Amino acid sequence: CKILKMKISIINASILLLLLLDFLQNSLAYQQKKDYYKVLGVSKDATPQQIKRAFHKLALQHHPDKHQETIDENYKEITEAYSVLSDPDKRKNYDSPVGHDFFSSSSFDFGSDFGFEDFFRGFKTGDSKPQTWQNLNVEIPVQVTLKDLYLGKTIKISYRRQTLCSSCHGTGSPDPDKLIPCNTCSGTGQIPHTRNFGGISVTTRTACSACKGKGKVFKHTCSSCQGSRVMVRDEILSITINKGARIGESIIKKGLGEEAPNYTPGDLLFILDMAPNQNFTCNGDNLRISVTIDLVQSLTGFDIHVIHLDDHIVPVSKKGITKPGHLMVIKGEGLPKNDGSYGDLEIEFSVKFPKVLTRSQR
Repeated sequence: CKILKMKISIINASILLLLLLDFLQNSLAYQQKKDYYKVLGVSKDATPQQIKRAFHKLALQHHPDKHQETIDENYKEITEAYSVLSDPDKRKNYDSPVGHDFFSSSSFDFGSDFGFEDFFRGFKTGDSKPQTWQNLNVEIPVQVTLKDLYLGKTIKISYRRQTLCSSCHGTGSPDPDKLIPCNTCSGTGQIPHTRNFGGISVTTRTACSACKGKGKVFKHTCSSCQGSRVMVRDEILSITINKGARIGESIIKKGLGEEAPNYTPGDLLFILDMAPNQNFTCNGDNLRISVTIDLVQSLTGFDIHVIHLDDHIVPVSKKGITKPGHLMVIKGEGLPKNDGSYGDLEIEFSVKFPKVLTRSQR
């Protein structure tokens, strides 16, 4: 029994030593691996939208259709960086000092010198989930004026989106049926790493990065997308802002968002945002405007007018005293509603006091 316990202790110590060595090895690899954030030119706390915009910009700059073959490597590096940072799980593993290979694609395989393979099946995580594509919806802010919301308007918008490669139709190859065994892993889909500790042969396996664990690669890679299966394009689309639309609303174009192989295309969302420097502001269905009157008008009353968003004249009159900050409401002169009615116009008055009183005013 003592000898058996001693052997088990030696085995446990060897396993712990192996795990420690793998941890240090992966930590070193983490320090030496490519800086995908630097490749895309974004900070490590960049949002998914910022990463997407950076990728679109760089992909268009370095696309093989616009440059010589010497720049193809840049395009590959950019698409590789985006494929990792755009996926939350991959990005989390990439940011981990331990590294993606150890926790996401490693499996332990023990040789003939050790007979307890079943005990360690819990460590095997080689069956990775299929690749997922995040944020296929495209959100584009569109600045509009209150006049646009009041009258309605049709405008043209230019934007960028990821689409399936038109040359290979999203397959990654002009001949997707022609596959050959991967030279890197000899067609196994995994790269073995064997170590010996005290007579114990321990093999760790990582998914082959060249074939992504599939064991086969295309005989011919698409020259347009470099095998990434997607490309970035500039698009132009006309959208209609309906009369009575509101700030914050979205105009949705189904299926015109980003595309990815084996996934339903995302949607394109134009989000209405307020343009700056306007005379009118809105308060729900109501419009608001500030009007300045002089001291005499504030004391005796006035008959003035306000030019509305569509240039029609709104008469404004009041008798008696008007204090600074007084709010007048004119019914039915606000923004149009879905039921055909209108909100109200709110007029806030300020009073301009003279710096010096004239003799008659005194």
